[in-house]
Amino acid sequence: HIELVEPMFNVCYFKIIMMILRTICKNCGRSLIDRSHPNFPAANRVKNPRFRLRTMAKICRSRCFGYQRQVAPQSEIDTVDSPEESYGCSRKQPRVKRTDNTLGFDIVYDSGAQKGGVETFKWVAADVLRLFEKVDPAHWEFLGFSSERFRDPRKPFHGNHPIEFILQSIPVPPLHVRPSVIFGGVAASEDDLTHIYTSIIKYNKELYQKKESGLLHEITAVRMQLQLYIAAIVNNNTSYFRKKATSRQGRQMKSISDRLKGKFGRVRQHLMGKRVEFCARSVITGDPCMEVDQVGIPKSVAMTLTFPERVTPFNQQRLTSLVQKGPDVHPGANFIIQPNGDRVSLKNVRSREKLLLAPGSIVERHLLNGDVVLFNRQPTLHRMSMMGHRVRILPHNTFRMNLSTTTPYNA
Repeated sequence: HIELVEPMFNVCYFKIIMMILRTICKNCGRSLIDRSHPNFPAANRVKNPRFRLRTMAKICRSRCFGYQRQVAPQSEIDTVDSPEESYGCSRKQPRVKRTDNTLGFDIVYDSGAQKGGVETFKWVAADVLRLFEKVDPAHWEFLGFSSERFRDPRKPFHGNHPIEFILQSIPVPPLHVRPSVIFGGVAASEDDLTHIYTSIIKYNKELYQKKESGLLHEITAVRMQLQLYIAAIVNNNTSYFRKKATSRQGRQMKSISDRLKGKFGRVRQHLMGKRVEFCARSVITGDPCMEVDQVGIPKSVAMTLTFPERVTPFNQQRLTSLVQKGPDVHPGANFIIQPNGDRVSLKNVRSREKLLLAPGSIVERHLLNGDVVLFNRQPTLHRMSMMGHRVRILPHNTFRMNLSTTTPYNA
C-alpha cells in the first residue's frame, strides 16, 4: 500500500460525506438533527442506512444546540433534564457546497450585509477528518453507521465508520491486475493503472516536499493533482473534475470502473455467456391452433436438440426402440452415454438392433411432444421474456406460438 502525506477523499463516498456534514455542527461536531421536527417520527422509522441518512439530513437545525446554565457554587453534580441539550456551541451553521473542479468543500458563512456578505473557507479531507473525530459515537449509530473505528473481524459486520470514507492509505493491486503490454517478447508499455499509481507516488512525494519547505501557495495545486489521480483509480469519468487523468499521448486512462462496466467490460464481455449449447434460433410465427403453454418446434430442430434421459427398468423398452430408429428418423436418438462415461454416436453404428441398454446409461433422444423447453425472445427485458413451454413438433422451419403469448415477449 501507499501511505498518503495527508488524508484524501474517497470519490465513491463523497456525496455521503456531504450529507453527513449537514447533520453535524462544523465547529464542535454536535448533532444537528431536530428531534422536535414534525417529520422526525417518520424519518426515525427508516431503518435502511442508505435512506436513513438522506432523510435525517433534511430535518437538521440551522443553528447548533446550546445549553447555557449557571451551576450553583460548590455543587459537585450538575443535573439537567435533557442531557442531549447540555452542550453545544450555539453557532449558526454555514452552507456546505462542493468545491469546483476538485473533491473538497466550501464552507460558506453568511456574515450579514453589515459585515460584507459571505465568508468562505476551503475544507480539504484533513479538515473533515478532524471534525469526524469530534463526533459522538452515538450519533454515528443513530445515522446507521458503525461507532467502532477499528472493527474486530471476529464480530459480525454492522457497517463502516465514516472515518473510513476518508483515505489515509491506498492499496496497490498485484501485477496480474495491471499486466504490462508486451510486443515481440519485450515489455512495450505499462498498464494504465500502473501509470496512475506512478503519478500518485510522484505527487505524494512532491506534496511532502512542499509542506516541509513551507511553500503553502503551491500546496493546493499539488494536492488537487494527487486527489485527481487517487479518484482516477476507481473512476476516471467523474464529474467532480473537469480534467481527467491522461497518458502522455493525451488518451484518457482506464480506471477500474471502466474495466468492469459496459458492453466490453469484464462482466458482459468475458463473464456473461454469449452462446449456449442445445439451443436453436428461428423466426416466430403466430398460430391460433397452438395452446397458450405450447410452442411449435420444427421437426429438424427436434431431431438436432436432444434430451438426456436415463435408462431405468420402466423406460428401457421405449428408449431401446428410439435407439434402433437412430438419428435420421423422428422420434429417434443421437447418442448413448455408457455408465463408464463413453459416448457412442448412433450415426456411426450400423447394427443398432444389437445394442443393449443397461440401466444407468443415458440416451440423448430427440425432442418429443410434451417436453418442456425454455423459450426466449431478445431483448430479455424482464423475467417474462424467458418462459417454459410444452413442445409440439410441427413441419416447416419457424417457431409457432399462440397469439395470446406474444405480449410478454414483446413480439
